[in-house]
Amino acid sequence: GFSSKVKETADTFVLYNIQEGMTPERIAQEVYGDQQYFWVVLLFNDLMDPQYRFPLRSKSLDDFIAKKYPSKTLFLSPEGTTEEFYKHPNPTDTSIKNFAEGDTITLYLGKKNSYKDTGQDKVLGIIKRYIPEQSALQLYQLEGTIEPGDTIVRGHNKELRAQVRKVIDSRYAVHHFENNSVNINPLGTPPDDIGNQVPIGQTGDGFSSLPVGVTQCVLDNYINDGDTTYIVTNEEYEFVKNETNRKIRLLSPELLENVVRELREVLSQ
Repeated sequence: GFSSKVKETADTFVLYNIQEGMTPERIAQEVYGDQQYFWVVLLFNDLMDPQYRFPLRSKSLDDFIAKKYPSKTLFLSPEGTTEEFYKHPNPTDTSIKNFAEGDTITLYLGKKNSYKDTGQDKVLGIIKRYIPEQSALQLYQLEGTIEPGDTIVRGHNKELRAQVRKVIDSRYAVHHFENNSVNINPLGTPPDDIGNQVPIGQTGDGFSSLPVGVTQCVLDNYINDGDTTYIVTNEEYEFVKNETNRKIRLLSPELLENVVRELREVLSQ
């Protein structure tokens, strides 16, 4: 491929913004006058897999998001409370496994310490991703309905339970939190005018006498109060990422003939 020095030297490249529906072949035709030079477009940008590194069309992007973020995301707390974030109930006991990808979850009824896995009210989900920093489970699929206030169990393991605090379609769930395009700590207070936060359990501006509690942090405000001030959803994140992929560098057309000639000389040796 092209060296980093070549790709970063101003007189060796031109900037190009990929428009909707453009392909490497069409870009080569537009910039170099011949679509056979599509490999120059790919090689100059290290696009060995253009299917996923090239910006997707609107319909393809929507399909990609739907596949990557199917079903629902559940935000959790320990059973019986909405004022804490979920954590392993006994991290020193390795016999109790935490939530993990591929696990099933079942609605816990609490009657005779049982769970409901049969009949009309059956609720069974498959975990796609456990997100401990958000106290959340992202699901592959969900049969039935889970609502805030319900208690879920991991598989049929009654020792690992959590209370559901928020349920949302995964594509619209939070990916991360930002303030003025800077990532912020979800377990801290909302940023002040200059972006400062005070983490849970610590003291600081406005919290000089009592440490910050769970209910005062950005993540809790989102989960319990529906505050979307600082969120970037999964859908928004993928859209921005796709737009970023539109901006590429191309080998300057004036250099194309020399590059092709030198390549032919190398290959003929």
